[in-house]
Amino acid sequence: MITKWWIFIINFPTMFEWGKNDDVFLKKLGERISTLRKQKGMPQVELASYLGIEKSNMSRLEAGKTNPSILILKRICESLNIRFEDFLKDIDNETL
Repeated sequence: MITKWWIFIINFPTMFEWGKNDDVFLKKLGERISTLRKQKGMPQVELASYLGIEKSNMSRLEAGKTNPSILILKRICESLNIRFEDFLKDIDNETL
């Protein structure tokens, strides 16, 4: 039992670093959505309608101010005709 607590204490600072770059990731994700949507010539309101969300929520998503569900991401990929794997590829390695 002591060993389990010891491992927890050693890893405790690392646990707080997990979400450290979440804001950066969401910003990159939003920028990717916006770029792909514009490349397809699709207005923001049209994509929002396809996703079943308000245009204001679409704006927040593209600004990286909200965390989309996996189903929203799936619908985004379908509407922009891009494979899910390709959509997320290298997003963590991109620079802003």
